[in-house]
Amino acid sequence: MEGVVDGESARRFLDLAGVLFVVLDTAGRLTFINEYGLHLLGYEEEEVLGKDWFDTFIPDALREELRSVFARLIARGNGSFQDYDNTIVAKNGEECTFAWHNTLLWNKDGVVRGMMSSGTDISDRVEIEKTLRESESRYRKIFAEAADAIFVFALSGTIVAANPSAHKMSGYEQGELVGLSGADIIHPDYYHGLANFRRHIEQSGTFFSRSVNVHKDGTPYDVAVHGAQFTLHGEPHLLAIVRDISAQVQAEKEIVRAREEWEKTFNSIPDCISVIDTEFRIKRLNQRMADKLGYKAEDLLDTHCYQCVHGMDHPPEFCPNLRLFEDNREHSATAFEERLGGNVLISVSPMYDEQGKLIGSLHIARDINDLVSAEERIRQSAQKLERLHDAANRLEMCDDEDKLYGLTVGAAQKILEFDMCSLDIVQGEKLVVKATSVDLPPEYSRETSLSEENLATKTLQAGVTTVFGSLDEVPDAKPTDVSFQSGISAPIGKYGVFQAVSTEENAFIDEDVHLLELLLGPTTQAIERIRLQKQLREQAMRDPLTNAYNRRYFNQAIEQEIGRSKRYDHPIGFLMIDVDKFKEINDCHGHQVGDEVLQEVAKLLQEQVRESDVVVRYGGDEFLLLLIETNGETEKVKERILEEVARWNVTNPVFDFPVTLSIGSAHWRPEDARTVEEILAEADAKMYEAKRRHSSGEI
Repeated sequence: MEGVVDGESARRFLDLAGVLFVVLDTAGRLTFINEYGLHLLGYEEEEVLGKDWFDTFIPDALREELRSVFARLIARGNGSFQDYDNTIVAKNGEECTFAWHNTLLWNKDGVVRGMMSSGTDISDRVEIEKTLRESESRYRKIFAEAADAIFVFALSGTIVAANPSAHKMSGYEQGELVGLSGADIIHPDYYHGLANFRRHIEQSGTFFSRSVNVHKDGTPYDVAVHGAQFTLHGEPHLLAIVRDISAQVQAEKEIVRAREEWEKTFNSIPDCISVIDTEFRIKRLNQRMADKLGYKAEDLLDTHCYQCVHGMDHPPEFCPNLRLFEDNREHSATAFEERLGGNVLISVSPMYDEQGKLIGSLHIARDINDLVSAEERIRQSAQKLERLHDAANRLEMCDDEDKLYGLTVGAAQKILEFDMCSLDIVQGEKLVVKATSVDLPPEYSRETSLSEENLATKTLQAGVTTVFGSLDEVPDAKPTDVSFQSGISAPIGKYGVFQAVSTEENAFIDEDVHLLELLLGPTTQAIERIRLQKQLREQAMRDPLTNAYNRRYFNQAIEQEIGRSKRYDHPIGFLMIDVDKFKEINDCHGHQVGDEVLQEVAKLLQEQVRESDVVVRYGGDEFLLLLIETNGETEKVKERILEEVARWNVTNPVFDFPVTLSIGSAHWRPEDARTVEEILAEADAKMYEAKRRHSSGEI
């Protein structure tokens, strides 16, 4: 069905439309039938394609009459027709009645090539009409159970009856349609009263047309209407059987759209494309080829390609078609075709008819002059990619964020040849400059608030690279120097922004963007890796409930601190702390409240010591403070903590009971011969002594 249906999507619409689609050539032979039609009629595609439609599918009594109708439609040569319905015969001998919508098909020269027909199975409607005439009781049963919508109109145009399908189709509740007029359910553009409806019925006995109805909510939908006049209670009425054909109409629109899209695509392809038959005649070509040859496309149809392309009276020896016709395989060849732009790469693929016979070839001629100059650019790009690969390896090995930022900027400057660039990283609510190129003066880099609307913050939020040839293209750009004219702003994942600028307009091309994104990909991954490793280390050292350090970290840290204390002759203080009556808190208030107490105590302790001191959850409800370089102030820290606990109990909005701590202290100096275990045992003993005094009410 060349020239009629293009594209897999259009064929799929035809197969699923629920309507019989066929295409006949001017001799009445079947050249296309959709899957629905094959299934309905019980045939396989190879059994019917190429067969005479009338001999194969039309009953003997109707064959000559319908062949004559077909000939008249072809002879008229224009328009679409909805002018008949008839019976066709399935493979098993069963007969089905279809209402046909016919559209002529033309070639580029306006010559009729055949006819496309969509047939709606109206067998049920025919049976309904017969039944209505034969028996009112049967009419009522069919009326109520018919899948199609059925409306009964008085000659005045008022609806006097409507079946359940009519209510369902139109969106009205049962009984709401009675008393309405055709104007209430038919789109205004399609409603012209019932006069036209009645006139057709008077002329032919029935009426069939397409129209547009309106749903109760105002939504329009396409319908096929089959009408007849009948007598109800001794009075003439009009019967309208209505089927929703929105899917069929959509399929037909899709065919037109698919063809338009195909034509648009075909003519927008930058290569020269032509279809050549076995006699070397051009049967089709795209606009690109016509433009290259300096002709109108229609002037080249059916001309010999070797004359208009090569300027020869016979096929040239290098013509790929000669080889293709010999062995039926695809071929490619390079040639010099002045009229097609010089050096071209010609690819030729065979084309077959439905019986597998070679009928021609598809030619694609591509201008390769630019490829030669592009090879050098490709070579340079390959070198940059290789260097970027090496840079990516270095980034992958880096385990320090600051070094990582420097490596990224260095690679951008050396490999991508960005003279002025900077790398900004999110810290809190700001974008902070972490690295700049050598040629970018420090005063040209500044911190940016994330709430500020500028190119950098928008790049971070959108996660999309922006390249601009001049400042006029980016109103959000706020350059730190008036000499900056063009630039690139690229996101580093969710972590920051990389920006490069130039004092020249249009200094950056798409390749720069691509290579920069290739560089920033490993940078982003390295940041994620370094931060994840840091997070994992932190998690390994922290108590998950209180966020205080755990005993594992303490065991590592105390060895380092003792070594440092010995080197610099600094003392170390230890405070062993226990939450008083913690078991009672758990028993009376529950373990969740107990956990909250531990969290609040840990927070209080962290607030009362220096950043260099270490707060450890030593076990259960016990905490240990490692006070670095206290110089004898361990007792002062202890008193400060107890004072803060007392103050906290007065103002604390979290708990409705007091929380008290027992604290034992110990002090260690480099000259002290005791072990850490002995020092901790001293602090622990003092803590239990304080707890005993609390229990006895001494303090």
